[in-house]
Amino acid sequence: MVFNSIGIVFGAAVIVASIVNLLFPSFEVDALIAKNAIYFFGHVFVNATIYMAVTAVYEILPSYTGRPWKSTRLFIGAWAAVAIFVQAVYFHHLLQDVNMPAWTMAVGQIISYASGVPLIGVTVFSLVLYIKGSGMKWDLPVSLLVLGTSGWGIGALPAIIDGMVAVLIVTCPCASGLATPAVTSRAMNLSMGQGVIIKSGRALEYLGQVDHVFIDKTGTASVVSASLDADLPTHAHRAVQRLARASHHPFAQALVGDSKICPQDDVSEIPGKGIESANGARLGNAEFTGGDLKSDHSLWFRDQGS
Repeated sequence: MVFNSIGIVFGAAVIVASIVNLLFPSFEVDALIAKNAIYFFGHVFVNATIYMAVTAVYEILPSYTGRPWKSTRLFIGAWAAVAIFVQAVYFHHLLQDVNMPAWTMAVGQIISYASGVPLIGVTVFSLVLYIKGSGMKWDLPVSLLVLGTSGWGIGALPAIIDGMVAVLIVTCPCASGLATPAVTSRAMNLSMGQGVIIKSGRALEYLGQVDHVFIDKTGTASVVSASLDADLPTHAHRAVQRLARASHHPFAQALVGDSKICPQDDVSEIPGKGIESANGARLGNAEFTGGDLKSDHSLWFRDQGS
């Protein structure tokens, strides 16, 4: 009753604070505190209610077995420990929350381990010993009661496993070795689905340190369209397309279009300037090709030897 009342107070406090926040937005509710209060309310209320139901074992079973249930100091101490543990064991639900203080994670793990000891070792084990050799008649009510109590006791095992997850990830290299490539591959696939290609897992790791992004807008943040001057001689037209075919730049690819022309051999691409063949022909900006710097043309061609 005491623990249920404490849980209800925490739950009511969150509801009241939320209502006040809706009416007066300037009233801020600390999200982390509210989250903990909600988990505390739900965990304590549900578990305390279950514990009240489990007391039926000690009240009803004696009428079936004809033997009184003996209360020992160990038995009373175990139940007292469980009642106390339930106040803080809810931390094991927040082990993945990076905003939680480190000490709460430790408490959640320790109590997750400890809570199962009195629960399984005393209540479930003593229930088995109490029933053994009693000659009890198994009807539907007592069968459901024993089944429910056993399930409740076994239910402590997931809490223990839950508390071990963070420890395993940190201490076991196998977990990290298997999880890291799986997460990396999944993240790269998701980003590709959004139109962003990440070249390597290392590049993905570095994204967490990025605070500025620079985009080459040509062909990345814009649609490129380009065409050759109609007055360009046929041989020059062909030379431009062969140079352009050898380049991966969006402007060059736009010049080639669907043409099946073969790329020029022995070319070198100079970032920010253009592309040049071994015989001296150049395709690129005005400065690189010797074009008119005041012209509106974005791309220029200089034939070999000119």
